[in-house]
Amino acid sequence: MARLRQRKIDLSLFSYLLSAAITVFVYMTGGTSKVYPNLMYIPIAIAASVYGKWRGVILAVICGLLMGPFMPLDTALHINQQAVNWVVRLFIYVVIALVIGYFSDFHRAEFEEKVKKEKEIADAQMAVVYAMAKLAEFRDSDTGGHIERVTELCHLLTTHLRRRGKYRDFIDDDYIEKLTRVSPLHDIGKVGIPDRILLNPGPLTAKEFEIMKTHTTIGAKTLLEVKEKFPDNRLLELSI
Repeated sequence: MARLRQRKIDLSLFSYLLSAAITVFVYMTGGTSKVYPNLMYIPIAIAASVYGKWRGVILAVICGLLMGPFMPLDTALHINQQAVNWVVRLFIYVVIALVIGYFSDFHRAEFEEKVKKEKEIADAQMAVVYAMAKLAEFRDSDTGGHIERVTELCHLLTTHLRRRGKYRDFIDDDYIEKLTRVSPLHDIGKVGIPDRILLNPGPLTAKEFEIMKTHTTIGAKTLLEVKEKFPDNRLLELSI
């Protein structure tokens, strides 16, 4: 979010500096009799698309005034513009800013609504993950602290692996976040282990230990069956 805010500030500064540079360029190339005042559409479009219609209109008015009463029609012959010329140009600048800004505001609101819905879905998925992890914890009191440790270790491990060249192509922020979120599911298979083995405070026999090890396959089988119902779910893919 901070990076996006900084990017917006940079684009705002760029649009104002660009409009100033275009003003100098128009003056140096002979005034508004040439086609170059149309270059002002660029900073206006940037401001309107990034900040919306009203910020775009403000810059459009500034650009219209820069190309207006203080900008000659022909700098070499010292001929000033007629008022109607620069007023109409300013009006066109404002209309362009309003049109671009309107569609920008519309799509921004639509995007924010999508983000909100996706967050609700993600929260619901996380609630299911948490509920399943708590179910495993209910069967085995030692699992709770173990789940938290594994979650933290998954985050640390993927963060460090990301710095290695061969992993950079597929380990990104989204991968780390999703893997960390589903890591509590690694022990859900314990719900299928008999209490006499799972809750045994003493050492397990060889046979009991073999049964205990099946909690991984039980969990994987359960998640695979769920994934068959939701094949495109990235969280389920990572949890397996």
